Amino acid sequence: TITEDAAGSYITTYQVGNSAASATPADIELLEDGTVTVSVQNVNPVGSLQISKNIPNANTTMKADAFTFAIAGPEGFEGSVSYTLNGAAMTGTAANGVLTLTGVKTGDVILLQDVPVGEYTVTETAADGNKLFYNAVYSDVDNAGKVTVTQGATAQMTVTNKPTETVFYKEWLDNNDAEEERPDAGEFAGALMPFTAEENL
Repeated sequence: TITEDAAGSYITTYQVGNSAASATPADIELLEDGTVTVSVQNVNPVGSLQISKNIPNANTTMKADAFTFAIAGPEGFEGSVSYTLNGAAMTGTAANGVLTLTGVKTGDVILLQDVPVGEYTVTETAADGNKLFYNAVYSDVDNAGKVTVTQGATAQMTVTNKPTETVFYKEWLDNNDAEEERPDAGEFAGALMPFTAEENL
């Protein structure tokens, strides 16, 4: 029986001759004048990470906004990273342990495949336009954007943007509509609610 001592975080597999590789230590029978080839391989354990983007009740502007995700990973999360965006195959590059994905929109699902096991941190950068009206909320217990990828499994992270409380004040500088030119209604640029001529928001 050939057994290798634990090799850190690596997974050890054994292959006898042309048989399939297995995590079970190799049992061999050596015959007189015979030769048996045993291959012992060490591979990094990998898993997958799925990140979903959600903006409940998003208006048209928010649906069109593009966000940026910075995904920081454990040791070994470097170089080329294969992932899918809504099922379409993509490739990105992790530099200094961080993969940056741009153009993420509400409803998008990102699946990082065959990435090293360990803790990942997802951080969202708000898009321009409506960044003051929404906060990013992460689905982990501490709302820190942290998720752990384990061997052979798919970890889940959802980034949801929820409205912040914002107070607006609309002031008319028209001498109480002396010229009768005040519009009946309108809306603030980039805001999520309209206003009428009589309202103070």
